[in-house]
Amino acid sequence: MVLDGSLGRIGAEPGWLVLSDGTSFRAHLVASGEEMQANQYVAAEFVFNTSLSGYQEILTDPSYFGQAIVFTYPHLGNYGVTELDWESRRISSRAVVARNYTPSPSNWRASAPLHEILDLQGVPLVLGLDTRRLTRHLRSFGSLSGVVGTLKRDELVDLAKSAPTTDGLDLVKEVSSKGVVHYEGTGPKVVAYDFGIKSSMIRELSSRFQLSVVPADTDAKDVLAMSPDGVFFSNGPGDPAPVGYAT
Repeated sequence: MVLDGSLGRIGAEPGWLVLSDGTSFRAHLVASGEEMQANQYVAAEFVFNTSLSGYQEILTDPSYFGQAIVFTYPHLGNYGVTELDWESRRISSRAVVARNYTPSPSNWRASAPLHEILDLQGVPLVLGLDTRRLTRHLRSFGSLSGVVGTLKRDELVDLAKSAPTTDGLDLVKEVSSKGVVHYEGTGPKVVAYDFGIKSSMIRELSSRFQLSVVPADTDAKDVLAMSPDGVFFSNGPGDPAPVGYAT
């Protein structure tokens, strides 16, 4: 659990999490990133995740691109970050929200504490709030946009009202690969469309098939010209409605 001394050690300062409907939560923020430093707030769409472990895989999952993730499990950071558990090359979430945080991980595989990686990639860490209350609110009203920041509460309430959601946004183009990537393997030929494919998916598919990963906007004719035995469509972030090229 993060105690007062540890909060200071990781650079946490008092702040707020405010949703677009005006619901607010006192919190402590490790305010990383140029956007947070310049504006003293970050806007995002808030969603929750109930997993008991695997926070590194969740935070680097491209499906969460543009969203702030609220972890319902009360402890975060216990085992740090490892080199082998990245699902993509960057943290996908806009902010990370948890009740308690362990700044000194206990794990022989750990290469760094989570807060150091978040700081390097400019992602705010929001701690000390009642995540049970926040989760119940999101469960009742669905994902909501909002802000986290160190400004006065009234200022953040006004900013939260205009915080954008992911509705109508094509976020796939932000995470999809830019070119075709081939992986050596044996077995049938499989072409995977990258709408936000995870590294674990690539590892599993390439261990069983001759795998080619193509950008999300690849024309079907080009895929069929590769004579695949199967085609795989990955999951991805945001609203599928504007991703018309996928159909």
